[in-house]
Amino acid sequence: MKDHKYDKLENFEYETVIPDDFDIDAFKHFLDTDPRIIKYAFIIHDKDEDTKRHIHCMCKLNFATTIKKIADIMDCKEQNIERIKRTFANALAYLTHLNEPDKYHYGDNEVISNYSFKTERSIALNMNKQKKQLDNLIEAISNGEVPNYKIYEEADKLSINRSYLIANFAKIEKAIKASVLCTTQTIDRQLETIFITGTSGIGKTTFAKKIAKDRGLSIFISGSNNDFLDGYNGEECIIIDDVRHDTFKDYNDVLKLLDPHTASNVRSRYHNKIIKAELIIMTSTKSIDQVFYNDDEEGKQIRRRIKTLINIFPDETMFYLYDECLDEYMLCEVIDTDLNSWINEA
Repeated sequence: MKDHKYDKLENFEYETVIPDDFDIDAFKHFLDTDPRIIKYAFIIHDKDEDTKRHIHCMCKLNFATTIKKIADIMDCKEQNIERIKRTFANALAYLTHLNEPDKYHYGDNEVISNYSFKTERSIALNMNKQKKQLDNLIEAISNGEVPNYKIYEEADKLSINRSYLIANFAKIEKAIKASVLCTTQTIDRQLETIFITGTSGIGKTTFAKKIAKDRGLSIFISGSNNDFLDGYNGEECIIIDDVRHDTFKDYNDVLKLLDPHTASNVRSRYHNKIIKAELIIMTSTKSIDQVFYNDDEEGKQIRRRIKTLINIFPDETMFYLYDECLDEYMLCEVIDTDLNSWINEA
Protein backbone atom coordinates (compact mmCIF):
# COMPACT_ATOMS: atom_id res chain seq x y z
CA MET A 1 0.00 0.00 0.00
CA LYS A 2 1.28 3.46 -0.88
CA ASP A 3 2.57 5.60 1.99
CA HIS A 4 0.85 8.97 1.43
CA LYS A 5 2.95 10.85 3.99
CA TYR A 6 5.50 11.53 1.24
CA ASP A 7 2.88 12.95 -1.14
CA LYS A 8 3.05 16.69 -1.68
CA LEU A 9 -0.09 18.62 -0.78
CA GLU A 10 -1.35 22.16 -1.23
CA ASN A 11 -4.72 21.62 0.44
CA PHE A 12 -4.85 19.94 3.82
CA GLU A 13 -7.00 19.52 6.91
CA TYR A 14 -5.68 20.21 10.40
CA GLU A 15 -7.62 18.57 13.23
CA THR A 16 -6.82 18.34 16.92
CA VAL A 17 -8.48 18.15 20.31
CA ILE A 18 -8.32 21.54 22.07
CA PRO A 19 -8.67 22.62 25.70
CA ASP A 20 -11.41 24.90 26.98
CA ASP A 21 -8.98 27.79 27.18
CA PHE A 22 -7.82 27.44 23.57
CA ASP A 23 -6.80 30.89 22.30
CA ILE A 24 -8.78 31.38 19.06
CA ASP A 25 -7.33 34.85 18.43
CA ALA A 26 -3.76 33.60 18.70
CA PHE A 27 -4.49 30.74 16.29
CA LYS A 28 -6.13 33.13 13.83
CA HIS A 29 -3.17 35.53 14.13
CA PHE A 30 -0.79 32.68 13.31
CA LEU A 31 -2.80 31.77 10.18
CA ASP A 32 -3.03 35.41 9.11
CA THR A 33 0.66 36.15 9.48
CA ASP A 34 2.26 32.99 8.07
CA PRO A 35 2.97 33.87 4.40
CA ARG A 36 2.88 30.21 3.40
CA ILE A 37 -0.83 29.90 4.24
CA ILE A 38 -2.89 31.74 1.65
CA LYS A 39 -6.36 30.46 2.54
CA TYR A 40 -7.90 29.05 5.68
CA ALA A 41 -11.32 28.30 7.17
CA PHE A 42 -11.70 26.78 10.63
CA ILE A 43 -14.35 25.98 13.21
CA ILE A 44 -14.47 24.60 16.73
CA HIS A 45 -16.71 21.56 17.13
CA ASP A 46 -17.95 21.54 20.71
CA LYS A 47 -21.44 20.11 20.30
CA ASP A 48 -20.70 16.72 18.71
CA GLU A 49 -21.97 13.72 20.64
CA ASP A 50 -19.37 11.50 22.40
CA THR A 51 -16.51 13.60 21.02
CA LYS A 52 -14.09 15.90 22.79
CA ARG A 53 -13.90 19.57 21.87
CA HIS A 54 -11.79 19.84 18.74
CA ILE A 55 -10.90 22.12 15.85
CA HIS A 56 -11.16 21.54 12.09
CA CYS A 57 -9.12 23.79 9.83
CA MET A 58 -9.02 23.59 6.02
CA CYS A 59 -5.94 25.29 4.59
CA LYS A 60 -4.37 26.05 1.24
CA LEU A 61 -0.61 26.67 0.94
CA ASN A 62 1.15 28.71 -1.71
CA PHE A 63 3.25 25.64 -2.55
CA ALA A 64 2.99 21.86 -2.34
CA THR A 65 4.88 20.02 0.36
CA THR A 66 4.85 16.86 2.46
CA ILE A 67 2.73 16.15 5.53
CA LYS A 68 5.90 16.22 7.66
CA LYS A 69 6.72 19.77 6.57
CA ILE A 70 3.09 20.83 6.98
CA ALA A 71 3.19 19.47 10.53
CA ASP A 72 6.28 21.62 11.13
CA ILE A 73 4.40 24.69 9.82
CA MET A 74 1.39 23.97 12.05
CA ASP A 75 3.65 23.00 15.00
CA CYS A 76 1.83 19.73 15.52
CA LYS A 77 2.20 15.99 15.05
CA GLU A 78 1.90 14.45 11.58
CA GLN A 79 -1.18 12.54 12.72
CA ASN A 80 -3.02 15.89 13.07
CA ILE A 81 -2.56 16.61 9.35
CA GLU A 82 -4.83 14.93 6.80
CA ARG A 83 -4.91 15.09 3.06
CA ILE A 84 -8.37 16.17 1.94
CA LYS A 85 -9.70 12.82 0.76
CA ARG A 86 -13.06 14.23 -0.27
CA THR A 87 -13.50 17.04 -2.74
CA PHE A 88 -12.63 20.45 -1.35
CA ALA A 89 -16.37 21.24 -1.58
CA ASN A 90 -17.19 18.39 0.79
CA ALA A 91 -14.32 19.39 3.05
CA LEU A 92 -15.70 22.93 3.36
CA ALA A 93 -19.23 21.58 3.83
CA TYR A 94 -17.98 19.32 6.63
CA LEU A 95 -16.95 22.35 8.70
CA THR A 96 -20.61 22.94 9.53
CA HIS A 97 -21.70 19.30 8.95
CA LEU A 98 -23.75 20.51 6.00
CA ASN A 99 -23.22 17.14 4.30
CA GLU A 100 -23.69 15.08 7.50
CA PRO A 101 -27.46 14.89 8.23
CA ASP A 102 -26.99 12.74 11.36
CA LYS A 103 -24.54 15.14 13.04
CA TYR A 104 -25.06 18.45 14.77
CA HIS A 105 -25.24 21.32 12.25
CA TYR A 106 -23.12 24.33 13.12
CA GLY A 107 -23.88 27.78 11.80
CA ASP A 108 -21.91 29.44 9.01
CA ASN A 109 -21.24 32.32 11.42
CA GLU A 110 -19.18 29.95 13.56
CA VAL A 111 -16.65 29.47 10.74
CA ILE A 112 -13.64 31.79 10.80
CA SER A 113 -11.88 32.33 7.48
CA ASN A 114 -9.75 34.82 5.56
CA TYR A 115 -11.90 34.62 2.39
CA SER A 116 -15.54 34.25 1.34
CA PHE A 117 -15.83 30.67 2.55
CA LYS A 118 -19.60 30.45 1.85
CA THR A 119 -19.21 31.65 -1.75
CA GLU A 120 -16.38 29.20 -2.46
CA ARG A 121 -18.29 26.39 -0.78
CA SER A 122 -21.38 27.17 -2.88
CA ILE A 123 -19.36 27.24 -6.11
CA ALA A 124 -17.49 24.06 -5.17
CA LEU A 125 -20.66 22.22 -4.13
CA ASN A 126 -22.33 23.24 -7.40
CA MET A 127 -19.38 21.89 -9.38
CA ASN A 128 -19.54 18.72 -7.29
CA LYS A 129 -23.24 18.39 -8.12
CA GLN A 130 -22.54 19.08 -11.81
CA LYS A 131 -19.97 16.29 -11.85
CA LYS A 132 -22.37 13.81 -10.21
CA GLN A 133 -25.16 14.72 -12.62
CA LEU A 134 -22.80 14.45 -15.59
CA ASP A 135 -21.75 10.98 -14.36
CA ASN A 136 -25.44 10.01 -14.18
CA LEU A 137 -26.02 11.32 -17.72
CA ILE A 138 -22.98 9.50 -19.10
CA GLU A 139 -24.12 6.24 -17.50
CA ALA A 140 -27.60 6.68 -18.99
CA ILE A 141 -26.12 7.36 -22.46
CA SER A 142 -23.78 4.37 -22.20
CA ASN A 143 -26.70 2.10 -21.26
CA GLY A 144 -28.74 3.35 -24.22
CA GLU A 145 -31.32 5.02 -21.96
CA VAL A 146 -30.71 8.49 -23.45
CA PRO A 147 -30.54 8.67 -27.26
CA ASN A 148 -28.31 11.24 -28.95
CA TYR A 149 -31.15 13.60 -29.84
CA LYS A 150 -32.15 13.85 -26.15
CA ILE A 151 -28.71 14.52 -24.64
CA TYR A 152 -29.15 18.30 -24.32
CA GLU A 153 -32.74 17.93 -23.15
CA GLU A 154 -31.69 15.44 -20.45
CA ALA A 155 -28.76 17.65 -19.44
CA ASP A 156 -31.19 20.53 -18.91
CA LYS A 157 -33.42 18.32 -16.76
CA LEU A 158 -30.40 17.44 -14.62
CA SER A 159 -29.45 21.15 -14.39
CA ILE A 160 -26.09 20.53 -16.05
CA ASN A 161 -24.59 23.81 -17.21
CA ARG A 162 -24.31 23.87 -21.02
CA SER A 163 -20.70 25.11 -20.96
CA TYR A 164 -19.76 22.35 -18.48
CA LEU A 165 -21.42 19.79 -20.75
CA ILE A 166 -19.51 21.02 -23.81
CA ALA A 167 -16.23 21.09 -21.87
CA ASN A 168 -16.77 17.39 -21.10
CA PHE A 169 -18.03 16.39 -24.54
CA ALA A 170 -15.18 13.93 -25.02
CA LYS A 171 -16.76 11.88 -22.21
CA ILE A 172 -20.16 12.19 -23.91
CA GLU A 173 -18.72 10.91 -27.21
CA LYS A 174 -17.12 7.98 -25.39
CA ALA A 175 -20.50 7.16 -23.82
CA ILE A 176 -22.16 7.32 -27.24
CA LYS A 177 -19.62 4.81 -28.57
CA ALA A 178 -20.33 2.55 -25.59
CA SER A 179 -24.04 2.82 -26.34
CA VAL A 180 -23.41 1.85 -29.98
CA LEU A 181 -21.43 -1.20 -28.85
CA CYS A 182 -24.20 -2.14 -26.42
CA THR A 183 -26.84 -1.78 -29.14
CA THR A 184 -24.97 -3.90 -31.69
CA GLN A 185 -24.57 -6.64 -29.09
CA THR A 186 -28.29 -6.66 -28.34
CA ILE A 187 -29.70 -9.75 -30.04
CA ASP A 188 -33.35 -8.77 -30.11
CA ARG A 189 -35.10 -5.62 -31.23
CA GLN A 190 -38.58 -5.02 -32.57
CA LEU A 191 -38.53 -2.92 -35.74
CA GLU A 192 -41.55 -2.38 -37.94
CA THR A 193 -41.31 -1.04 -41.49
CA ILE A 194 -44.16 0.59 -43.41
CA PHE A 195 -44.14 1.58 -47.09
CA ILE A 196 -46.52 4.40 -48.13
CA THR A 197 -47.14 5.11 -51.78
CA GLY A 198 -49.21 7.74 -53.56
CA THR A 199 -48.98 10.63 -55.97
CA SER A 200 -46.98 13.76 -55.16
CA GLY A 201 -48.63 16.08 -52.60
CA ILE A 202 -51.33 13.62 -51.58
CA GLY A 203 -50.21 13.55 -47.91
CA LYS A 204 -47.83 10.60 -47.60
CA THR A 205 -45.36 12.32 -45.27
CA THR A 206 -48.17 13.92 -43.26
CA PHE A 207 -49.79 10.51 -42.74
CA ALA A 208 -46.39 9.02 -41.82
CA LYS A 209 -45.91 11.71 -39.14
CA LYS A 210 -49.44 11.03 -37.85
CA ILE A 211 -48.65 7.33 -37.47
CA ALA A 212 -45.49 8.12 -35.49
CA LYS A 213 -47.21 10.75 -33.33
CA ASP A 214 -50.10 8.39 -32.55
CA ARG A 215 -47.51 5.95 -31.19
CA GLY A 216 -45.69 8.64 -29.20
CA LEU A 217 -42.43 8.24 -31.14
CA SER A 218 -39.75 10.86 -31.78
CA ILE A 219 -39.30 11.51 -35.51
CA PHE A 220 -36.36 11.91 -37.87
CA ILE A 221 -37.34 12.86 -41.44
CA SER A 222 -34.80 12.07 -44.11
CA GLY A 223 -34.77 13.13 -47.71
CA SER A 224 -33.86 10.74 -50.47
CA ASN A 225 -30.37 12.16 -51.01
CA ASN A 226 -26.85 10.77 -51.13
CA ASP A 227 -26.88 10.21 -47.37
CA PHE A 228 -30.42 9.67 -46.13
CA LEU A 229 -29.17 9.05 -42.55
CA ASP A 230 -27.29 12.35 -42.31
CA GLY A 231 -28.46 14.00 -39.08
CA TYR A 232 -29.99 10.87 -37.53
CA ASN A 233 -29.44 10.88 -33.75
CA GLY A 234 -31.27 7.83 -32.46
CA GLU A 235 -34.88 8.95 -32.99
CA GLU A 236 -37.51 6.24 -32.56
CA CYS A 237 -39.13 6.70 -35.97
CA ILE A 238 -37.30 7.28 -39.25
CA ILE A 239 -39.33 8.65 -42.15
CA ILE A 240 -37.46 8.24 -45.42
CA ASP A 241 -39.14 10.56 -47.90
CA ASP A 242 -39.36 10.15 -51.66
CA VAL A 243 -37.75 6.72 -51.89
CA ARG A 244 -36.68 5.70 -55.38
CA HIS A 245 -34.97 2.65 -56.84
CA ASP A 246 -31.56 4.35 -56.49
CA THR A 247 -32.02 5.64 -52.92
CA PHE A 248 -30.16 2.68 -51.45
CA LYS A 249 -26.75 2.13 -53.01
CA ASP A 250 -26.13 -1.25 -51.46
CA TYR A 251 -28.71 -4.02 -51.19
CA ASN A 252 -27.07 -5.44 -48.05
CA ASP A 253 -27.42 -2.06 -46.34
CA VAL A 254 -31.16 -2.18 -47.04
CA LEU A 255 -31.40 -5.61 -45.42
CA LYS A 256 -29.45 -4.43 -42.37
CA LEU A 257 -31.46 -1.22 -42.12
CA LEU A 258 -34.79 -3.06 -42.19
CA ASP A 259 -33.79 -6.11 -40.11
CA PRO A 260 -36.65 -6.37 -37.59
CA HIS A 261 -34.65 -8.17 -34.91
CA THR A 262 -30.96 -7.19 -35.06
CA ALA A 263 -29.42 -3.72 -34.87
CA SER A 264 -26.28 -3.18 -36.93
CA ASN A 265 -24.11 -0.50 -38.55
CA VAL A 266 -25.57 1.13 -41.66
CA ARG A 267 -23.25 3.14 -43.87
CA SER A 268 -23.46 6.92 -43.66
CA ARG A 269 -21.24 9.56 -45.27
CA TYR A 270 -19.11 10.55 -42.29
CA HIS A 271 -19.86 7.93 -39.64
CA ASN A 272 -21.71 4.64 -39.82
CA LYS A 273 -25.02 4.83 -37.97
CA ILE A 274 -26.64 2.42 -35.53
CA ILE A 275 -30.38 2.35 -36.14
CA LYS A 276 -32.24 2.35 -32.83
CA ALA A 277 -35.64 3.07 -34.35
CA GLU A 278 -38.80 1.13 -33.54
CA LEU A 279 -40.44 2.20 -36.76
CA ILE A 280 -39.23 3.01 -40.28
CA ILE A 281 -41.69 4.55 -42.74
CA MET A 282 -40.81 4.96 -46.39
CA THR A 283 -42.81 7.23 -48.68
CA SER A 284 -42.65 7.12 -52.45
CA THR A 285 -44.51 8.11 -55.59
CA LYS A 286 -43.41 4.72 -56.91
CA SER A 287 -44.88 1.36 -56.03
CA ILE A 288 -42.95 -0.97 -53.76
CA ASP A 289 -42.21 -3.22 -56.75
CA GLN A 290 -40.74 -0.29 -58.68
CA VAL A 291 -38.46 0.59 -55.78
CA PHE A 292 -37.50 -2.95 -54.72
CA TYR A 293 -38.30 -4.98 -57.81
CA ASN A 294 -36.77 -8.41 -57.46
CA ASP A 295 -38.37 -11.79 -58.11
CA ASP A 296 -35.75 -13.91 -56.39
CA GLU A 297 -35.10 -14.68 -52.72
CA GLU A 298 -33.49 -11.27 -52.13
CA GLY A 299 -36.73 -9.54 -53.14
CA LYS A 300 -38.66 -11.78 -50.80
CA GLN A 301 -36.34 -10.80 -47.93
CA ILE A 302 -37.24 -7.16 -48.55
CA ARG A 303 -40.97 -7.91 -48.55
CA ARG A 304 -40.64 -9.91 -45.33
CA ARG A 305 -39.17 -6.84 -43.70
CA ILE A 306 -41.84 -4.43 -44.99
CA LYS A 307 -44.92 -5.96 -43.40
CA THR A 308 -47.30 -3.08 -44.07
CA LEU A 309 -48.06 -1.37 -47.38
CA ILE A 310 -50.27 1.74 -47.50
CA ASN A 311 -51.61 3.12 -50.77
CA ILE A 312 -53.09 6.63 -50.56
CA PHE A 313 -55.61 7.73 -53.20
CA PRO A 314 -57.53 11.05 -53.26
CA ASP A 315 -60.69 9.50 -51.77
CA GLU A 316 -59.52 6.44 -49.89
CA THR A 317 -56.44 4.96 -48.24
CA MET A 318 -55.82 1.22 -48.48
CA PHE A 319 -53.83 -0.90 -46.01
CA TYR A 320 -52.15 -4.15 -47.01
CA LEU A 321 -50.35 -6.76 -44.86
CA TYR A 322 -47.70 -9.07 -46.27
CA ASP A 323 -48.63 -12.76 -46.43
CA GLU A 324 -45.39 -14.71 -46.37
CA CYS A 325 -46.98 -17.96 -47.57
CA LEU A 326 -48.45 -16.34 -50.65
CA ASP A 327 -45.62 -13.80 -50.97
CA GLU A 328 -48.27 -11.15 -51.57
CA TYR A 329 -49.67 -8.05 -49.89
CA MET A 330 -53.29 -8.70 -48.89
CA LEU A 331 -55.83 -5.87 -48.49
CA CYS A 332 -56.94 -5.65 -44.86
CA GLU A 333 -58.49 -2.18 -44.35
CA VAL A 334 -59.77 0.84 -46.25
CA ILE A 335 -60.30 4.29 -44.70
CA ASP A 336 -61.29 7.70 -46.07
CA THR A 337 -58.41 9.93 -47.13
CA ASP A 338 -58.67 13.02 -44.93
CA LEU A 339 -55.59 15.18 -45.47
CA ASN A 340 -56.85 18.15 -43.40
CA SER A 341 -57.44 15.91 -40.39
CA TRP A 342 -54.03 14.28 -40.81
CA ILE A 343 -52.36 17.71 -40.90
CA ASN A 344 -54.03 18.69 -37.61
CA GLU A 345 -53.04 15.42 -35.95
CA ALA A 346 -49.48 15.17 -37.34
